Amino acid sequence: VLWGILFGGGSSSGNDAVEILLRLDGEEGRPTKRRVLIPATEKQVATYESCPVYHDNDAVTGEAVIKIREGHQFGHRGVCVELIGLIEKGLPEGTPSFEFLRVKLPLLGVDGSPIREPITRLPFSFGPVKMPYASYDGQRVCLHYSVRVTILQRTLDLVRERT
Repeated sequence: VLWGILFGGGSSSGNDAVEILLRLDGEEGRPTKRRVLIPATEKQVATYESCPVYHDNDAVTGEAVIKIREGHQFGHRGVCVELIGLIEKGLPEGTPSFEFLRVKLPLLGVDGSPIREPITRLPFSFGPVKMPYASYDGQRVCLHYSVRVTILQRTLDLVRERT
């Protein structure tokens, strides 16, 4: 299963010449957990995403796929993937999050050469990963793990993240 972003949703730059896809190995056979993305209000129905379940000491592996629109090239200052553990407090608004895990792997160097291929596949592997806490979605606090791919640029980094 590939999860992608065309830089219109999530963290993005509005650059429609680049698409980042993030695939996690073995995702099809894993149990999933439904996570609230946007809570329900009087005027809006709740939005959910289905997240694969990983356990303590599981390997988190997969690939980032960078697609460049035909006829374009894309300059960057490196590409990296991170595994992040985060505790977010819901109330009051603006309460800072607490990051308890961050593992970062470089996927492409900082040599300054642009990506010219229409499709670039970048495999990654975190594993086995010590996950000290179980994921939790409550009314006032949320604890989750995410995989984030970042294309570093001079002005605005391009990010794709999966929980």
